[in-house]
Amino acid sequence: MSRRAVVAAGGAVTVLLIVALQVVDDPGGDEKSSPQPTEPLEILGPDTVPTVPPPPKTVAARPEVVIGDLNNISFVDPDHGFATTHSGRRIAITSDGGRTWSDHGAVFLPEDPSLQFGVEFSGPQDGVVFGKGHRYVTSDGGATWTERPADGDPIAVVASGGSLWTLSGIACVEFRCEAAVEASDDGGRSWRRLEARPALSVGNGTELVRVDPQTGYVTGGRHIEGLQYEPAIAVTRDAGRSWSLLKDPCPSRSVVDAAGAELWLVCAGTAATVMESHYVFRSSDGGVTWNLVAAAPLGPNEPPSLGSIPASGHISQVIAVSGSRAWLALSRNGLFVSNDGGTTWESALPDDYYDGVGPLDELDEQHAWVMVHFTLWRTTDGVTWEHLGGELGSPGAPVD
Repeated sequence: MSRRAVVAAGGAVTVLLIVALQVVDDPGGDEKSSPQPTEPLEILGPDTVPTVPPPPKTVAARPEVVIGDLNNISFVDPDHGFATTHSGRRIAITSDGGRTWSDHGAVFLPEDPSLQFGVEFSGPQDGVVFGKGHRYVTSDGGATWTERPADGDPIAVVASGGSLWTLSGIACVEFRCEAAVEASDDGGRSWRRLEARPALSVGNGTELVRVDPQTGYVTGGRHIEGLQYEPAIAVTRDAGRSWSLLKDPCPSRSVVDAAGAELWLVCAGTAATVMESHYVFRSSDGGVTWNLVAAAPLGPNEPPSLGSIPASGHISQVIAVSGSRAWLALSRNGLFVSNDGGTTWESALPDDYYDGVGPLDELDEQHAWVMVHFTLWRTTDGVTWEHLGGELGSPGAPVD
């Protein structure tokens, strides 16, 4: 908003008096005007200071945040979103769908610049910033933040139906932690541990997926013996009062998402420098049974090639849009889409090579955003993607 100034000129003040004339009826029928008496007016003299209304209040423009500085993103509607930043302990906001961003203030996070923090907003006012033993909440759209200590080390925060869940690792030994889930029904102001815990070991790459307020999935490892673990998925269908384990068909690391009862599971197998085996499994019964629908093997003892999915890149995130459609982020490759239930995948962005892809934030079937190596892309029809700003490999690039 521009500032509007009111300037008073020096010297005498000239006052123009307008005398009203009133039309009266002439007894003879002719109309004529005569001056009417008026109340005496105070004439401002040369020493009189006129009353000047105060100028309108202005709000200083917030500093711009370049798109290349964004880290994790969370949108609450097609126009409004929040993000954590790389260069400091700051929150950035947008009101034009991600095209421009402004600095919204600091969150009191640790000074270590190598720490990366996630962000999740359940609405325009209530949000959480989390990571590395810290959890901060806001109830005024990010203007102020209050620390709400987590039950362990927060790994993920997910909103569904007005409630927030935090997945944390507790009782950690080396790189393995036990899973614990907390819930908040008041925007993060208060938290309670769910009655039961998923019987999983969690760590890097662990995911929390919520289908609705009652149903949620957690990926992790099931302890076998000693230091041996096998991939497993825990599910609750009663808002965390109980959890059961599902068989995870993946040989190792995986990403998962759900569209109702339709589950998408993408696995990594044998790995090379910029490649790894990729498998896509689908379930239509909530994870009870799985079907292999695509495979790109690299190792000798892996399932044969099936469908069409690239082996280049490392799996980062999958977003299930429906039972037939999903987005797959492959770091060091690009963003891919499947429209036939996961059997075939094709590049969704104009360029097919990117060093870092993700995070991917989906609002609904038409609206989603993805960070791609310091650039930001958006779709508003679920098909085509628009480059909103930033330059590949350049965190300091100005907004387009």
